[in-house]
Amino acid sequence: RLVLYRGDTGETLRGIGSSGSDAGQFERPNGIFVIGDRAYVVERDNRRVQVLGLPDFTPLGSFGSEQLQKPYGLWVREVDGGHEV
Repeated sequence: RLVLYRGDTGETLRGIGSSGSDAGQFERPNGIFVIGDRAYVVERDNRRVQVLGLPDFTPLGSFGSEQLQKPYGLWVREVDGGHEV
């Protein structure tokens, strides 16, 4: 699962999701990138990138499970009104 911390104090604010492979669940998340109102989370063991809507971390979809082997980290940029990962 993901853990949300307060940046200035390190205080734990809340946990997001649980272990598993369904939407909103995670298996070894190891990279997150926030851009606009989206959070992209790469998971090594589910071999995918999940897209979450902010601020509520609502699962919006995922991609990459057919192409990725053991992904680690990610980078996102805005391109033509969308995002390139």
